Amino acid sequence: MEQITLESEAKGWENTNPSRSTALREKAEGLNEEIMAIASNINECISKAVNKEPTIIDGDEPKDEKELEVGRVWTEQELNAYVNSS
Repeated sequence: MEQITLESEAKGWENTNPSRSTALREKAEGLNEEIMAIASNINECISKAVNKEPTIIDGDEPKDEKELEVGRVWTEQELNAYVNSS
């Protein structure tokens, strides 16, 4: 926002005070460089944070062959009883 204001002000001073206009444009360009440096730093920090995070394992996948779709784990006795009943 400040950058836009400085550029507008610089344009207003173009005809009446060219040196002031130039100074304001340079200040606006300096802000642009600062903004880009800050954005780069933020991206770098985010990349580091993402790379440090452990991989998330999908919790919806069964952890064991005995696990049912409803999320209940059968005991060995229940499995044997089921297999023997058929």
